[in-house]
Amino acid sequence: MATTGTLGAVPAHDANCLAAEQARQQAADRAAAVFMNRAGAEPAATELAALKASDIAFYRAVKASCIANGCSPSAAISALQELGTGGL
Repeated sequence: MATTGTLGAVPAHDANCLAAEQARQQAADRAAAVFMNRAGAEPAATELAALKASDIAFYRAVKASCIANGCSPSAAISALQELGTGGL
């Protein structure tokens, strides 16, 4: 099994996680842009749902990469459980 938590130990996994994080940040930026256009308002349920969905997609991508590259997916599974997916 590959070493986890060591940058560069599994280059394919590092690249997958980077791509997933970039996608997550782009989704967060889009949600923030919508929020900022409604000056002074509270975040809408749709914006919060978009942020949660981007987090779920990120952790699912990390989990899949961990499994494919022989890393432990336990941190991604825990995050998914916290997000209400049951770890899936």
